[in-house]
Amino acid sequence: MEKHLQHTEFLEGRIINFIFGFKKSKQLNMTCCYLPSSPKNNITKSKISATCVDKLNKLITKSNNTKNSYAIVIGDFNVTTKNKSDPNYPSIRLFKNNGYKDMIKYHQEFLDNNSTHNMNRIDYHFGNTYLLEQSIHSYTQSIPQSFFNTDHNIVITLLEKTFFNSKNKHLFDKFMNVLPFNKRNEETKKVFKLSKEPQQINNNTSLNRQWDLFEKTLIELKEDIIPQKSINSNTSSNPDLPLELRQMNNHVILLYQVKQFLNLKHIKIRFKLNFTPTLTTIHNIPQYIWDTYYEGWTKYLPRLKVLLDFNKLSIILPSTVTPDNFVSTKDEIYRLYHTMKTAYKSAYDKYLSDKISSCVIERNDNLQHDQTKIINSILNRKPRRIVLDRLSFVDNKGDYIFTNNPEIIEKEAIKHFQYQAGPPNEKDIRNLDSLPQDWKDHYDPTLQNIKEEWWNNLIEPITLLDLSSIFKKLNNNKAPGPSKITYEDIIHLHEDALKILVTIFNTCITLKVIPDNWKHALLFRYQNHTIGIAN
Repeated sequence: MEKHLQHTEFLEGRIINFIFGFKKSKQLNMTCCYLPSSPKNNITKSKISATCVDKLNKLITKSNNTKNSYAIVIGDFNVTTKNKSDPNYPSIRLFKNNGYKDMIKYHQEFLDNNSTHNMNRIDYHFGNTYLLEQSIHSYTQSIPQSFFNTDHNIVITLLEKTFFNSKNKHLFDKFMNVLPFNKRNEETKKVFKLSKEPQQINNNTSLNRQWDLFEKTLIELKEDIIPQKSINSNTSSNPDLPLELRQMNNHVILLYQVKQFLNLKHIKIRFKLNFTPTLTTIHNIPQYIWDTYYEGWTKYLPRLKVLLDFNKLSIILPSTVTPDNFVSTKDEIYRLYHTMKTAYKSAYDKYLSDKISSCVIERNDNLQHDQTKIINSILNRKPRRIVLDRLSFVDNKGDYIFTNNPEIIEKEAIKHFQYQAGPPNEKDIRNLDSLPQDWKDHYDPTLQNIKEEWWNNLIEPITLLDLSSIFKKLNNNKAPGPSKITYEDIIHLHEDALKILVTIFNTCITLKVIPDNWKHALLFRYQNHTIGIAN
């Protein structure tokens, strides 16, 4: 949600307003409130209540004047809907006058009389008309003490997934009768085959054009197909954790999802049953409803089997969930969840303890051997980044030149590092006679016993099999060059795409040239801390 945040507004620690923007110009206007408790006999609190109500009025007016604004007001209002003399009650009246409704009461008409809905509440969710149409359900839920201690129940509102997804929820209905590609016969598949062969490459220009097209197409495919995910140190996908801990955490998350799936409350919410299913009344659930809901079990079962095999557990889970095996299946999942959660917590605590000990040892070592590092850490100093955006240099005529042209700066920087170890050898060696005497014997073919058949493999064209076998032997996780194409990208290409790459490679050998982009490289400057020389 953070990337959708457009605006925030505060009031004296009592009100905070968030505006989130989504595609199709939709706005989620969320206001959180905490009104003062017992303000009736306290002048200061009464003034705070009046200020809060005035602020709420302005926020609601602003939302009403905004197109496609889905507004929800949540929080602790410290007043019941019946106590009309309370200074906090004008906030409730304000919502009602603007068409806002109590989300729990709005959805209660589809449910049975739940005591948690009818009891006196001071925590509310109020939504405008737009939000009510997108909401699925609202309910109260007690908060486990493992989270934090409170005398309140949490109020939860569920929204349609399509609200956050710009795709039309009816889009797939249009393609229900379309035959999937993998079920088509060979004749109909020909329509999707490549109809245009790669262009002929006979010079450097066409070679550059073909490589640019290949590179651009591959990069665009990666951006469109490979899912991108933002990872930070606060998420469960923390890449700094050891692989074993991340796997254990994923197992705990999976079991929690299955545990929630087996909660009978979700059947009641989804199918709007007029009774609350319990372990003693599950046989009262209509069979078609049961079968429809627990079709989802097939989605979790393969992943659960992988989990059991990975942890070498001899637990047998049913292929389908029925009213007869529901209790035993649920108990097994709950027991497995608590076991895995305990194991993960124990392993994580040990990892954290070991890491703390390692950091303490490293700090003590740095005090003696790397004082610079310990001082930077204490002062919270970060390594500085040098941006080369202007340059003064001496040109070929001996004149001092100043420039801020990025192309000239790049060219001069490359030249500087190329000549760092000394000027280049300007001697032009084009034949055997121009070689130094010491090297002539090594390169003179008349003095070497070279057989003609030794050259056969070198002059044969590269084949698709050659390319595939070579790339499979290369190491993964290598940094790509300026093209951003990795070995893994090429390994996973379709055979038709690899044929184009083979054509490019063979053309390079035939024409004895390479694409211009291959002549570029990424240049990094690093500090050699061992000898103190900048390389």
